[in-house]
Amino acid sequence: MSSGFSFEVVDALHYDELRPEYAPEAVAWVAERCELGAGSSVVDLAAGTGRLSGRFVDLGVDVIAVEPAANMRAVLDERYARVRSTGTTTESMPL
Repeated sequence: MSSGFSFEVVDALHYDELRPEYAPEAVAWVAERCELGAGSSVVDLAAGTGRLSGRFVDLGVDVIAVEPAANMRAVLDERYARVRSTGTTTESMPL
């Protein structure tokens, strides 16, 4: 039983339109420092609509997106076919 906020009550498309982009330079900086590239894997926790996941996919990284809100995950799945998504929570992710 949860008494907290659920992103499933949010219009996922509105959420996606209103939230800021991740700066490509910031993502490139992380990728460089972590030596990420083709063949690397990243887990995006609380991935939402996949904006950060998409940035890493653009770098050739294999992304597993963990997003329990079905409405957010539906947008992610539609936009980023190369991202593997799971509807579990962080505490119960299958990794």
